[in-house]
Amino acid sequence: IKYIFDIPDNIKEDVDSLFKLDGTIKKFREAGDEVIIKGKKTKSTKPTYHLEYGPKSICHVIFLLGVPRGKKVYQVYGIPKWIKRGNLEIKKAFLQGLFDSELGNATISSYMNHERNLGSPRMELCKSKRLRYSLIQYLEEIKYLLSDFNIESSIKYPRTLDRYKVSYTLVISNKLKNIELLIKEVGFYYSNERKTRSHEILRLIDKKIKSNRKRLFSTLEYCKNKSIFCTSDLIRDLNMPTSTSSIICNYLFKRGLVERENVNGRRFYYKPYIYKINNLLNDRNELFAINISRFK
Repeated sequence: IKYIFDIPDNIKEDVDSLFKLDGTIKKFREAGDEVIIKGKKTKSTKPTYHLEYGPKSICHVIFLLGVPRGKKVYQVYGIPKWIKRGNLEIKKAFLQGLFDSELGNATISSYMNHERNLGSPRMELCKSKRLRYSLIQYLEEIKYLLSDFNIESSIKYPRTLDRYKVSYTLVISNKLKNIELLIKEVGFYYSNERKTRSHEILRLIDKKIKSNRKRLFSTLEYCKNKSIFCTSDLIRDLNMPTSTSSIICNYLFKRGLVERENVNGRRFYYKPYIYKINNLLNDRNELFAINISRFK
């Protein structure tokens, strides 16, 4: 049995301990070697290794547990029933193993009034075109496992790679609370690089939540003197980033503090309920208990 990976030591220790065997690590690819990923030529960013074990009995056990044998692109497979029916620890372990190698990082970018926005973590997988529905079903199963941790995700962006292959992407919502749940409730197991990145993102989320709460206070004071406003007013009058103005207006609407009216299908106008806003501003306990991230 051979396993290709880029973090040799920890995986080898765990597998050796589990099967009471001593595996052999061999370098499979150097950093900078040309590889083909999703039908395109690119260069490997890291060295890759083989972890090799001789006894066929190990392969047989792993196969019985539901691991596909051979090239996954050309065969039907899904998440084994014992994982889907297992407890949260089992489901978490499966997702960690999958995301350690397959999940893309949540990107952090700024553009105009959008300051340090978190992008959606995503995982693109490909399959033979004739098995596209098997791929969709597999991604749906992953989506279902994530929902057990209250993590929102969707399946998007079908893409034709060549005459014979197609890919679909599992996209995890970039709501602040959703990314926080992904990191805290699932996270990563082997990848120290991803763990470090996750800690950075958690710190950014915490700063965003605190910043959004301060901006919410400013918006509430602003709203109580307005008969109607829109996000562009908050951007202009309160010097607010575009993404934050949308978060706060969505929060106000979900909390029943404003009435929302769609104009020409392009933008919303908000009409404040002044008495509700004043009541909230006068209730300091309620103000400091606000968790605006869950409406992002």
